[in-house]
Amino acid sequence: MTDQKHTARLVVIEPAALAGVVMTFCQPNMLIGREATADFVLDDVYVSRRHTRVTTEASGWVRITDLDSLSGTFVNEERLTGSRALRPGDLVRIADVVTRFEPAYSDSEPVDSARSAEPPTEMIAKVQSGAPATAAPEAAAQQAVGISAKDM
Repeated sequence: MTDQKHTARLVVIEPAALAGVVMTFCQPNMLIGREATADFVLDDVYVSRRHTRVTTEASGWVRITDLDSLSGTFVNEERLTGSRALRPGDLVRIADVVTRFEPAYSDSEPVDSARSAEPPTEMIAKVQSGAPATAAPEAAAQQAVGISAKDM
């Protein structure tokens, strides 16, 4: 059995029509917004053209930054000002789209260490760097429900 690496991602949990859609972070910097050039396009009037940026740092931590969007980016219902590292299970809301953060992990890693390890205060969501860029099987569904992803 080979050791498979799973890339960090946001999984949509609301609204129900989009539940299960996956935004996989296969590049170090990924833009989420309404603009056609965004890495993940959310076709929603309340989503800014360039709404939020997700960055996987060289250290492996994933940070989210609101790009001065009008409707805001929220982590666990706290409005983001600036950027913040993500913790496994964090709920990220972009306008009316609610997602759950899942860090990268490897099949050979114990689930407890990948999902629930308590990192240092500043760096809240350690994920493993070097995870391969993989296409999400949900890509077709994403376009059908108003989310599209480039380079997946």
